[in-house]
Amino acid sequence: MGRSPISETRAADLPRDRDALWAEIRDRQTFIFRDLLLDSELDQRSIRVFLQGLTRAGILERDGKRYRLVRDVGHETPRVRTDGSIVPPTKSERIWRSIKILGAFTADEIVTACTDETGGPTRSYVRDYLKNLHHAGYLRIAAPSHPGTLARYALVPAMWTGPRPPMVQRMSQVFDPNLNRVIWRQSPGGDS
Repeated sequence: MGRSPISETRAADLPRDRDALWAEIRDRQTFIFRDLLLDSELDQRSIRVFLQGLTRAGILERDGKRYRLVRDVGHETPRVRTDGSIVPPTKSERIWRSIKILGAFTADEIVTACTDETGGPTRSYVRDYLKNLHHAGYLRIAAPSHPGTLARYALVPAMWTGPRPPMVQRMSQVFDPNLNRVIWRQSPGGDS
């Protein structure tokens, strides 16, 4: 299959970021800025910007110096802008979520599942993403393509590594942010 694990670094070995900060907020429920500053490797400005976005989004409530979690949106770190608006899911997030829900699918079925009033990924983007996930071992071919028929893929159950989508990187590799490592890299001379 051509898998080439590049880095065995785990998420626990990385500096604490917004994910760790969000976990801390959920754990504490009520806190002051200093609590987070002492417990995080993020700089003051990054923490303030994140808290401002969460507050304006109605996820946190602020009373003087004290913050309180008023709307726990779950384990996944909310992606908010400083004005409180929610950052919409990326194309790969939409595809990854649809892959989990559908189980077996064609590229066109993924496009349909991912498209809403704000748009969605193109067929060529989806086909490329699925091809790379197949090379990396996340997907298997459930039914091969034939003239006029797209290949049908299925998620390999053991490869559901978490809610964050594997990232197909420019250098033709697939990085899994849940495992914090490269799962597959295209060999220098070919497809896998």
